[in-house]
Amino acid sequence: MPDNPLTNLQQQRNKSTASSWDITQPHRQQVTNQLIRHQLPANPRLCILGAGNCNDLDLATLTNTFEHIELVDIDRSAVEQGVASQQQQDSPNVTIHGGLDVTGVWDQLAALPNLEEKSDVAIDELMQSSREWNGLGELGEFGTVASTCLLSQLFDGVLKTVGEQHERYLEILAAIRQRHYQLLYDMVSPGGTALLITDFVSTETAPDLPNLSGRAFSRRLEQMIMNRNFFSGLNPMRLTKLLHEADFLSGPVANPVCSAPWLWNLGSRHYAVVAIRFQKP
Repeated sequence: MPDNPLTNLQQQRNKSTASSWDITQPHRQQVTNQLIRHQLPANPRLCILGAGNCNDLDLATLTNTFEHIELVDIDRSAVEQGVASQQQQDSPNVTIHGGLDVTGVWDQLAALPNLEEKSDVAIDELMQSSREWNGLGELGEFGTVASTCLLSQLFDGVLKTVGEQHERYLEILAAIRQRHYQLLYDMVSPGGTALLITDFVSTETAPDLPNLSGRAFSRRLEQMIMNRNFFSGLNPMRLTKLLHEADFLSGPVANPVCSAPWLWNLGSRHYAVVAIRFQKP
């Protein structure tokens, strides 16, 4: 892919969190348990979108559950290093797909600041390209597909290039969110499960998060959502409701549900995370 400042930023972030294996253990266990719980015996293939440095994934446990695991990320080096750090680099059950754009418009998005103005024409073209993107059909279908704390990073790309003050900022977020759901839908096989695992608020606006647990943690998050203290476009209630409506997807979904939240420790910040899942009938 051509040089892309958004990709360069993501590579820097992956390098900065590469040594976070120990502190991310509770989050990794939550993610891994979600994946194992939704393995489809008829198609025991797993695809992870946004694998990064693999600190979200216990690959040894996952390779004992799934016949094959495919790891997708725009930063191939981070995935390779993450797989090697878990001593899975020689596993025949793990395949890395690096340098893949999971939006279809990553380069268009990165080019927006170079335009004289972020015109409606350029934004219309971006959203049309997103709708028309063919996805990742070359990878086939999987019994379980998961996007692991990726959507917030895609949204951050919009924040960095368009800016939250732009009158069409939320419209662009909505378009990328819908296309991401469609990508998950397209990649999961009938009877399988898709999971959108996403962070939605951090200690930057909720500094008391690390001090909460159990029901107090859930109540605090409910309060934050009521007060609109969450990342733009990532309200878990809205994300789940979209799947109940599902009028933007190419087919029906079954059993959309949002998990209980958990805490993700990344050292300088903590994040609240949920897993929103649905099945493809």
